Amino acid sequence: MKRHLIACEVFRDEFEAVAPSEIPRTYLPQGLHRTPGKMPAAIQEALDNIGATADTIILGYGLCSNGVVWVKSQAASLVVPRAHDCIALLLGSRERYEAEATACPGTYYITPSWVRYGRTSLTAYK
Repeated sequence: MKRHLIACEVFRDEFEAVAPSEIPRTYLPQGLHRTPGKMPAAIQEALDNIGATADTIILGYGLCSNGVVWVKSQAASLVVPRAHDCIALLLGSRERYEAEATACPGTYYITPSWVRYGRTSLTAYK
């Protein structure tokens, strides 16, 4: 089975650490989250560029402001996590996310990849 990963850059370090090296990867800019209306078109373009080179395409995105709604692949199966956003993916499940949000509402999550590839209050300050 030929697979390909399309993911947000906020997952780059995590996927590079755990995904088998033979899986090709396409990382899209974290900034798409600031303009969610542009996200589906960017993801669709990445899907179209892969074409028939993969049997399965794994999306490293949650629902993310509906950024994955209506994207499709004509040639490959899509695997999309059941999560609203990247925080639930990074914490491991929607249930864990909800438990953390209940226990500590208003928590601001930041990962090394967010700092390295994205725009955060920390990078804006620097």
